[in-house]
Amino acid sequence: MRVEPDRLPLGQDLTGTATVRTEPAGGPPIVVRLSATAPDWMTVTFDPADITPGASSTMTITARPDVRPVIGVVHVRATGPVSGATEMTVEVPPVPWRPGTGYKVDDVVVHGTEWYVCRKAHTSRPGRTPPRSPALWRHLG
Repeated sequence: MRVEPDRLPLGQDLTGTATVRTEPAGGPPIVVRLSATAPDWMTVTFDPADITPGASSTMTITARPDVRPVIGVVHVRATGPVSGATEMTVEVPPVPWRPGTGYKVDDVVVHGTEWYVCRKAHTSRPGRTPPRSPALWRHLG
């Protein structure tokens, strides 16, 4: 059993999907049930939750908005007459930088595709973006 992709960056809507694939088994068709263990800030659903070996399922992951940014691990299991397990990493992005927003020290934002951490409390202004304001923002990558 495997999950594709094995590292899932969620979008700004805090939702993403991955595919759970099972290996074909010899013999008569059997049904396995998919389940997941994840941090409490994450919701995981499968469609379908019951599959036969060799089939796949779409796994949808949603994160609560109050946890960003964060990285967590989802442990996926198939149980039934045969079983399997795998895991994947989920990345919850920081909030996008916006002008007119009050930021405090250690707030993390994304500007374009780059992450920044606030160095000094301030209210952002148009044109003073994180890449142009190194006194206010430290680039994280």
